[in-house]
Amino acid sequence: GDEPSYRAIEMRKTGDVAYEATVPGAEVQPGSMRYYIEAGDSVGRIVRLPAASRVQPDFSIDVTDDGSAPSVEHTPVDHHVPGQPLEIRARVTDESGVDRVRLHYRPTRQTMEYTTVVMQRRGSEYVATIPGQAIDPAFDLLYYLEALDVHGNGRFHPDPDLTQPYVVVKIRR
Repeated sequence: GDEPSYRAIEMRKTGDVAYEATVPGAEVQPGSMRYYIEAGDSVGRIVRLPAASRVQPDFSIDVTDDGSAPSVEHTPVDHHVPGQPLEIRARVTDESGVDRVRLHYRPTRQTMEYTTVVMQRRGSEYVATIPGQAIDPAFDLLYYLEALDVHGNGRFHPDPDLTQPYVVVKIRR
């Protein structure tokens, strides 16, 4: 059994019902930091959060100095035929590992919501297909990509800080 060892830190009251504690910086190391909270009352009753169980014995925080979002390489689709499925491909890489890549798309009609699909890894690329029935001949199509690494760093593509935040696909009429 590789039981974690815990060190107790006294929490200080910061409001009517709020408490906080600070873990000394020297004890914060890259990896997974695990913790739980115990509170006791004046007659010795103790409550633990999470309640000790095999399923979730404690909370876990991912400690990392990785602040970089994944890199996305994608050739935008500029035109397509209505009613035909449209495959979207992107090369997404990240040193710490890619967690997921999602495709968001909708017709250019403002009242329509984006549909979101998880892109599947295929070799060195991530791929998703927009079904033909979602490509209406009356409207062009908008799409953008979202990529997250295993530490929660994310990127939208196209980058909304640099250009319009979506790709416009002209639908042949």
